[in-house]
Amino acid sequence: MYLEDFSVKHLELDGSEDKNRDMMTDYIINDLLCYEKKIFCKFIGAGIPNELTKIAPKLTSRLWSELDIVPISLREGKTSAYWGIKCVDEQADSMARKCIM
Repeated sequence: MYLEDFSVKHLELDGSEDKNRDMMTDYIINDLLCYEKKIFCKFIGAGIPNELTKIAPKLTSRLWSELDIVPISLREGKTSAYWGIKCVDEQADSMARKCIM
């Protein structure tokens, strides 16, 4: 398996913590939906870093309920410091491989 595509987005969050969480979740859901329509593909699973599930706790349930994507929450490697030095494409590739296992 090879990484086909990945995306890096920067969101400006300026509301309350709850509003920011919902904004991030809305953005991710909409971005995935647009990507599926544009590329004519269907995601069946998504590796979600534990840190993201803490930041956007509604994301996993919305992936399942709205997009029929099985979310898999994964730890970010043996140490957070090691995970942090990986490039975003390496992180995405690692999460995808862990979903298959």
